[in-house]
Amino acid sequence: VFGRDHHNFTETTLTGSLVFRSRPDGRAHFIAGGGAGLQWAHTDVDEPPVRIDRTETIPLLHGRMGAEWDISSRMAIRTEGVVWFGEGLDWVVGARAGIGYRF
Repeated sequence: VFGRDHHNFTETTLTGSLVFRSRPDGRAHFIAGGGAGLQWAHTDVDEPPVRIDRTETIPLLHGRMGAEWDISSRMAIRTEGVVWFGEGLDWVVGARAGIGYRF
């Protein structure tokens, strides 16, 4: 991180969402929703005289919006934009695309 040899930052995020999907009988769907989650952010700095090794737990909220196209009755391609926000955390905005399977 920041071009330093002994400065590491990692994060793990676990979330759950509720998603609304329009037009259940169509092949293309508008999707929107949101949810809550937890993020574990680990900072490790070892540059004398500074030594930091800590993990913070940050509660998060997130929202998402996008589109989904059915490949078959069980498989779909989904694209969506996502925004994350939480205490002490700047807004994080991203996009993702994936293939999903409905059970």
